[in-house]
This record gives sequence, structure tokens and C-alpha cells, in this order.
Amino acid sequence: MSEDCGPSTLMQATERILLPWVAFLLRKGVRYTTVIPLLKNVFLKAAAEELAQTGQVATASALSVLSGVHRKDVRQWLEDGRLGRQDRAADIANLVWTLWKQDSTWSDRLPEHGAAASFAALVRSVSKDVHPYTVACELERLNLLRREDEGWLCRIGDAFIPPAGSVEALNLLTDTLQDHLLTGTHNLDASQGQGMLEQSIFAEPLSQESVQELEQLARSEWQRMQEILLNRARSLWLRDQQQASVPKKQDAQEINNRFRLGVFSYRGVIQSEPAKVEPAGEQD
Repeated sequence: MSEDCGPSTLMQATERILLPWVAFLLRKGVRYTTVIPLLKNVFLKAAAEELAQTGQVATASALSVLSGVHRKDVRQWLEDGRLGRQDRAADIANLVWTLWKQDSTWSDRLPEHGAAASFAALVRSVSKDVHPYTVACELERLNLLRREDEGWLCRIGDAFIPPAGSVEALNLLTDTLQDHLLTGTHNLDASQGQGMLEQSIFAEPLSQESVQELEQLARSEWQRMQEILLNRARSLWLRDQQQASVPKKQDAQEINNRFRLGVFSYRGVIQSEPAKVEPAGEQD
């Protein structure tokens, strides 16, 4: 029988999870003193959400007890208005480009305005909250769209992959990692009921040539799977939109859910043991 995850085990897991991210922060010039205030803020946000889910009022005392943050700091946090949840809007440009690529209704070359099958109509089929010109400029900036003469727009590329180091790339990584952690913690928490899909495979030791072959196979299979899922997601989205447009029945389901399926492959050299830190004398 497996043991429950106690505090000591959780701290070891937290260290392993954070190490790659902290190493990345150090390479980007972010130091320990910069992260500490943020960590306090994260604990308080998480505590506020936990209290809300159980129907409790997020008072300074309740937040302090649950998070371990000093009550004085909690009161300051509340006064600064940090309690509000700051959800980032969905990346409309990503949704538009993906639909443009997957749905045969939209050709690779579209007039910007006018025709029923125009870029403006494409954007409006996804969202009416963002102007089509704004979406076109964003896709052009990401080198995923090319403007041609007489108001025609041409789709570029085979995947929505923002440039390395860009804010868009960081946002995509953040969304994916957050949902992966939400999936894993859901499955670890027995009280949450049915588990979500979270599986992986690994193989070692392998030659670099073998790893490259496996990675290429994974990419090709993901491309095939991605097309199947996106087409099905599109048809389900249209069905749900049609159902939402008719008067609701008493037992009708709310259309307020979201779905994400993520895939990654990692390759690296097997580390026989962690790096050693040798004590050394310092000179003033």
C-alpha cells in the first residue's frame, strides 16, 4: 500500500519541480530577493481561493492561519487590492490562426474584408471582442501572416509557434504548465474524484540517434492526432453554440468548460549524480 504525500515528501517534490524554473530565472537575471515577495503573494492568492471554494470568508485571520503569512502582511496585501483574480484573456490570434489552418472553409489566402469568406469573417467566427485588424497585425508580427497587394492576407507556417524568448511564447508555456500542475494535483488529491488523463513514457539509455528518431516519430504522430482533435473540437464547439442559441431547458448543461491536451518531448544526457557543491574559503 502506497504512503500518503507528507510535508517532507512534498517539499522534496517542490524542490525538483522548481529547480529548472529557478535555473531559468537566474539566467534571466532574476534573483532570490525578487521572488520572495511574489511567493508570499502566491500563497495568499491560493489561500483566498481555497477559502472561497469551502464557502469561508477570506478574512485577514483566516488567510494568515491557512497560508502561514504574518497577519500584518496579509492586511497590507488586502489593502493593496491583491485579492482580485487576474485572468488573462484567451489568445485570439492563436485561436484564429489554428482555425484558419484546420478548417477547409478558410483558404490559405483570404481577402481582408468584404467577402463572406474573408479574414474579418474568420476573426468574427472566433470572437467579436477583438478587431480583425488587430489580430492581423499580431499574426503579422509573429511572422504567421503575410500581407499581399489589393488587400489579401496569406497564412504562413504549419504551427502557431511564437518566436523564442517572446512574451507570447512565455504565455503559452505558462498556460500549459499551470494546467499540467492542475491536472497532477487533482489526481493526487483523492477527494477530487475521477482522475484526469496524465501519462508519459520514457526510455533509457539510448544513443543520440535513437532519441532523434523517437522525437521525429512523436512529432509526426502528434501532428496527426492534433488534426483529429481540432476537427472534432470545432464540430463540438459549433454544436454547443447552436444549443446555446435556443431557449434553455431546465436540465440544460452550462457551456462554461474548457479543454487542453498538451504534448512535449524531452531529450537529455543521463545524470549519474547531482552536481556537488564544495565548501571554499572566501576572502574579503
